[in-house]
Amino acid sequence: MLGVLGGMGPLATADFIQKLVKATPAKSDQDHPEVIVFSNPKIPDRVGPILGRSAVSPLPALIDTAQRLQAFGAKVLVMPCHTAHYWHTQIAQAVTVPFVHIADAACEEILGVEDGRKKTIGVLATEATLHAEIYQDRFKSFGISYLVPEQQEMQRYVLPAIAAVKRVAMPEASKLLTEVVNLMTQRGAEVVVLACTELPTVLDLVDPTIHARCMDVTEILARASISALAKL
Repeated sequence: MLGVLGGMGPLATADFIQKLVKATPAKSDQDHPEVIVFSNPKIPDRVGPILGRSAVSPLPALIDTAQRLQAFGAKVLVMPCHTAHYWHTQIAQAVTVPFVHIADAACEEILGVEDGRKKTIGVLATEATLHAEIYQDRFKSFGISYLVPEQQEMQRYVLPAIAAVKRVAMPEASKLLTEVVNLMTQRGAEVVVLACTELPTVLDLVDPTIHARCMDVTEILARASISALAKL
């Protein structure tokens, strides 16, 4: 059984589940894994504590969610929220089952692609994910070249796109994503990692040329989840 720490946000969790189903090499219903989803939108904000804007930590709620999933029978845990991985180590220490790390799954994907290490990777993420250098630290350790959005790009495109998804304003979000991917490409990014699970939810609405330049980490996490279960 796979345990999903969800609700951050709810649409991103639903997107992950759909991609998990598509990633499963199944011929019948019975070939799919058992999945328990705790979509807990009451988990406190993740961005504020990382940026020092809030003293309310989501960690107790994250640990409680993880432990409930394990108690229900989950043998592997995943969390379709990049920013919450700031607390991945503490959550992992509070349970006794494997807890897949979303950024590690993304790095394995990049390194597994021909010339992946040689490509310049653009990273679209929340301010907190970038501030915590969840991806930058890993890219540096693997010698992967990367670009992050400039402040103007964050304020004009990335953060409004994420906020639009939260409001389920998908056409607006897809337009903003298109614009920032084009800007990152002009600055040298050969692949753009969507390191916020809200952003892949609009990929089906963008032009195929934009879609082809984006790395859907939600989809990658779905495949990594199936692989982790297969190793048990």
